[in-house]
Amino acid sequence: MNLQRRFALQFSTQIVSFIILFIVIALSMLLLLGYALTKEEQSSNSDLMAITGLDQSIDSMENLNPTLLQRLKKQQVWLLIYDEDKKLSLKNNVPKNIPTTYTKLFKNENIDYNLFPLELDNQHYTVVLGKINQGKVDMTRLKQQIDWSGVKLPAIKTKNPVYYIDKDGTVLDSLNDKHPEEAIEELYDEYRYELLRFTDETSGKQLIVANRLADDAFLAVWQHLVPLLIILLIVVLIIFGLFVYFYTRKFANPMLHFMKWIRQIGQKNYQAPINKRGKPIFRNKKGRIRRRFRLYKDMVETMEHMTTELSQYEQQRSQMEKMREEWISGLSHDLKTPLSTVIGYAKMLRSTHDWSKEEQQQFLEVMDDKAHYMKELIDDLTLTYRLKNNRLPLNIEEIELTEWLRRSLIQLMNTSEAEKYHFDFISEQEKAYVKIDPILFQRVIDNLLINALKHNSPGTRIQLKTYPAEDQQMIVIQDNGSGMDQETVKQLFNRYYRGTATTESIEGTGLGMAITDQLIKLHHGTINVESVLGKGTIITISLPKPN
Repeated sequence: MNLQRRFALQFSTQIVSFIILFIVIALSMLLLLGYALTKEEQSSNSDLMAITGLDQSIDSMENLNPTLLQRLKKQQVWLLIYDEDKKLSLKNNVPKNIPTTYTKLFKNENIDYNLFPLELDNQHYTVVLGKINQGKVDMTRLKQQIDWSGVKLPAIKTKNPVYYIDKDGTVLDSLNDKHPEEAIEELYDEYRYELLRFTDETSGKQLIVANRLADDAFLAVWQHLVPLLIILLIVVLIIFGLFVYFYTRKFANPMLHFMKWIRQIGQKNYQAPINKRGKPIFRNKKGRIRRRFRLYKDMVETMEHMTTELSQYEQQRSQMEKMREEWISGLSHDLKTPLSTVIGYAKMLRSTHDWSKEEQQQFLEVMDDKAHYMKELIDDLTLTYRLKNNRLPLNIEEIELTEWLRRSLIQLMNTSEAEKYHFDFISEQEKAYVKIDPILFQRVIDNLLINALKHNSPGTRIQLKTYPAEDQQMIVIQDNGSGMDQETVKQLFNRYYRGTATTESIEGTGLGMAITDQLIKLHHGTINVESVLGKGTIITISLPKPN
């Protein structure tokens, strides 16, 4: 799964999870509110005059629910039950001055009634709840006692707020309210009050009685639920904060680490960010990507691969710089002696001394030899530099080795230097195939054969042999000449080292065997030298066979 899809999946999962959590909390709150409303309607606090379904509390005419009786008494509400013929079947908590005949119930304007049907034992009944409306009683008393020409309210005994208002809206007087101007506006938004209004036609003045109602079930429940809702809100905020923190930790924190990593790379610090304990931030002790970074798995692996390559490139660059400096240092050092010789002979030729033609010719030959030596040295140094830095391309060909070696040996035997030596060529195969660069590998064979001539006395027998060995093709150059001591064998492939087990003068740049070793390794082969001082040398080359 690519990074874009992983991001989309993670983001969608987090959002959906939070939405589901929010819905669960909201549904829980609604269920809690509904349950509380049901309980409140069944309790003694809810207004009997405002609810329906009271028939569920009446199971029989003989035994009324004790909770219902308690509520009737507390709220000063009376209960009347009539049959289909409107005859009284049951009454409870009815004051003595209240008529119970059905036809006389609704004639008193100061009494509120609530009616609803009741089905009991296959009989139809009508349930009537009655209650004195104290606000209407207060209004009746005020109208009877007030002096409309005055500005004061009559002193009546009531708990309801009462307001006496002039025709221009000014509050002239009030009862049970210290701030009547503000209270009148607020009372219109209060569900706990029933506003009763009367206007005197002559004076235009008004009376307003705010009749306090019994607590509404919803408001009562709401008041009880407010602390719980506050707690739930705090819980939701905490959950939301944790979600934001988790979301930030999961998405933003890794990005900060990636920015730090990129900044380090810009400063050529290719090490991945580490924690205070020196451990990689992105991986655990087992080397696996940590859980909070798994979303960025592709990016982590890409960054690690990139930093590894950049680190390798930096090492290679440093190595190449070091090799370049070594090459320049070696070149300048090795050119100093022959160049000094050339400069010295040139000064001698330019001097006023009368040199003979033979002396002049001798000087020029020395200068020519040194010039060729310098050219050969530069070529060899350049070649070793390219070999060490893998800058030498191979033109690999599959060749038949037996004939190729035979021709190389014959070519050497036809030179004047090889006239006094004896040569043998031995092949255990009629045809043998290897994959090599013919030009570069020719230098390997030439270097080894020429060294066999230079470092051995005339009359030495030199043998060139090839044979198969499992998945390798072997080439052996063997002589019975002077041989080498073990120190010489050990240093044979080092640059500039020249053996001393010979009476002949040593020519060359001292890089031949080092180049030979590097060229063989470049062909994925190996070279091994065995030598005994005074008995001869055996050099064995192994090359992989073609697949």
